[in-house]
Amino acid sequence: MEQKQVKKRQKLFALRTDHGHTQEYVANHTGTTKEYFSLIENGDRVGTLPYWLRLQKFYCLSNAELWEMAKEGVVFESKTKFYK
Repeated sequence: MEQKQVKKRQKLFALRTDHGHTQEYVANHTGTTKEYFSLIENGDRVGTLPYWLRLQKFYCLSNAELWEMAKEGVVFESKTKFYK
């Protein structure tokens, strides 16, 4: 049985901790639950575009910064396609 390697989104984690925020604080200010934010930060969920845009607004991120955080930790499978 093949194990899935979970890759934490280090950039998102660093951004949150550098600001001194808890997962619960960020979740409350971006319209989600602590559990969902944790899944996104830990790379267990990709997250929706509307959620990433709320996160972008909360942290005043550029599009490039947002993309770098969003794609970090994502496991690309053969059936998954991302377009620019």
